[in-house]
Amino acid sequence: MSRSKRSVKSPQETTDTLIPYLEEAIKNEEALTILCNMTNFDVMGIKAAWRDFRFGMRHIRGFHRCALVGASKWVEWCVKITVPFFKLEVRLFQTGQEKEARNWLTD
Repeated sequence: MSRSKRSVKSPQETTDTLIPYLEEAIKNEEALTILCNMTNFDVMGIKAAWRDFRFGMRHIRGFHRCALVGASKWVEWCVKITVPFFKLEVRLFQTGQEKEARNWLTD
């Protein structure tokens, strides 16, 4: 498993920066295991949410596990709705549980 860190603070940065980075990483890895610290993440608009969903559908087998730390209620709601479409494990962690999230990802 390779390690890299990318930080984004808004949905616009996610669509402009993170998605292209993840697409490149998916080409080079069998399946990605990622940790997203969403403690300071802003609300996502419909356009950004739709692009994020389409990205996920295009790369449905590109992810193995995803740990979300500090996700707000709207993110938790989105996870519950979309996780049945994807073949990956998603686990939600409270703010401050980054160590636990990393441990879960490497189990």
